[in-house]
Amino acid sequence: MSALNITAAAIQMVSGDNVELNLKDAMNLAQKAVMECGANLLVFPENFLCFGGKQQAYLAKNITLYLQKFQIMAKELNVNLVLGSIPSFTRHDGNRTDGRYRSASYVINSKGLICCQYDKVNLFDVEVDDAQGCYRESDEFEAGEATKVIELDGYSLGMSICYDLRFPNLFQELRLTGANVIVVPAAFTKVTGKAHWEVLLRARAIETQSYIIAANQGGQHTPQRETWGHSMIINPWGEIIAEQDVGKGICCAPLDLKALNEIRKAMPLIS
Repeated sequence: MSALNITAAAIQMVSGDNVELNLKDAMNLAQKAVMECGANLLVFPENFLCFGGKQQAYLAKNITLYLQKFQIMAKELNVNLVLGSIPSFTRHDGNRTDGRYRSASYVINSKGLICCQYDKVNLFDVEVDDAQGCYRESDEFEAGEATKVIELDGYSLGMSICYDLRFPNLFQELRLTGANVIVVPAAFTKVTGKAHWEVLLRARAIETQSYIIAANQGGQHTPQRETWGHSMIINPWGEIIAEQDVGKGICCAPLDLKALNEIRKAMPLIS
């Protein structure tokens, strides 16, 4: 895969608490992205295999089984995968958690190898004016402590998850570490998404002069929980070059790293 021949896909889902149904949706949407768009970098949303519910513990205990399914798919399709987030009892350094989960995003390369685990650094402990009202992610999840940039087929992939989007210093650290493509798997609520999703994504793209691939959840999950959708791909000039409105679907776009480098050269932001 050439660094000048990257086609990214942001995969949007409306995941529930049934792992097997979510897995089926994820696999079908991945196949569609490859077959219809020629995508070779696929990004799934946050909590894509289990959105809340009692099956989180089951998924965390059986995480190896599900990772293996995606390792096989990545190798068969010859694509790089970013598994938005999966609850894990293992930290990125291999140590066990304190009994809570880590919100872990895994990168699987086109050879089927797991080459990165990023643990969400900024947890969603907030009050929102929606039916849910109060979110306390730290009740069930440990925070990660390390940023991650991984080299893949000639581009440098920076990792983030959902609420991380509101922390520009994290994105600046990714840029300083060499990232030129940054992924944002998310489950932004409808209320916060409508207000801030697009403007924050475009700001992070402009500030880091990077491609942003933002894969969001997009629909009604429970009577109390609704997500915003509007998964999108944004270029380093801050322009939206692909978008999926609401519901299950994909948005795809080619990434031009030559143009990215020209933008960075013409308007240097890092001395």
